[in-house]
Amino acid sequence: MQPPFVSVIVPVFNDSEKLGICLSALAQQSHPTDRYEVVVVDNGSSEDVRSVVARFPGFRYEHEGRIGSYAARNKGIEASKGEILAFTDSDCRPGTDWIAAGVEALDAPSGFDAVGGPIRMVAPEDRRLTAFDLHDLVWGMPQRIYIERFGLSATGNLFVRRSSFEKAGSFDPEFRSCGDCEWCFRMRASGLRLGYAPDAWVLHSTRSSLSSFVRRRRRISGGYHLLTPLVASRYPDSGFEVPRSASTSIGRIRNNLGHPVLDTRGRKARFALAELLLYVVTTLEAWRLRLGGEPSRG
Repeated sequence: MQPPFVSVIVPVFNDSEKLGICLSALAQQSHPTDRYEVVVVDNGSSEDVRSVVARFPGFRYEHEGRIGSYAARNKGIEASKGEILAFTDSDCRPGTDWIAAGVEALDAPSGFDAVGGPIRMVAPEDRRLTAFDLHDLVWGMPQRIYIERFGLSATGNLFVRRSSFEKAGSFDPEFRSCGDCEWCFRMRASGLRLGYAPDAWVLHSTRSSLSSFVRRRRRISGGYHLLTPLVASRYPDSGFEVPRSASTSIGRIRNNLGHPVLDTRGRKARFALAELLLYVVTTLEAWRLRLGGEPSRG
């Protein structure tokens, strides 16, 4: 019996260097090469993304002019043919068995309709870790907690049967961040089940600079700005809320100071600084959006 055909959807906005690394990893998958395709969707890049994709025979280039990674993902899905849809991001590096492990998790007796795998943060080894590297290493993207506690998976590492995706519906293109959360709420409301696939991992580089840290937080804040009232009206019993209080940030600092990577006073202090900055940026961005500002692309 042949393994299922998988369509890997990768949205991208510039970031050509990391895209090349991502595609190199996808070209080396243990899943049979004739049983998967890679569809890269350029979301209005100023860089020459097409030439990066052209280095990988068989990989496909698509373009989506509407701003937003979820609009780009929808475009990739429309252009794909797989019975299983696999999502990752251009700044991720999937392990060699990523596709095979995701497929295996979907085929397991647990009967999940979609599965998310670990997104492991990695930092460069050739320089001193910044406050923002440390924050990503400690907090990062805890997929297992997201999935098992909240029923949410990031599209940086998500597998779903096409039939299940069609039942839940396409991603909402209005979202520039957190559209995966909105889709997961909708998926579960459709009676579908989300599980965790521990062996289907991808690597994600830490964000080392202040500018990248702030851009990401502003983009996520924009997603929460759209998501919070929607969840409150449609899924009032979900328990979902966005923590924005200073006491929450202080609690997160206190609870994480024992993390193995925070092994010096200097690292502890830098992590605390990044967490407090995150609170400040989140608060300022929330007020900007309440006053009528447009969500940031990040």
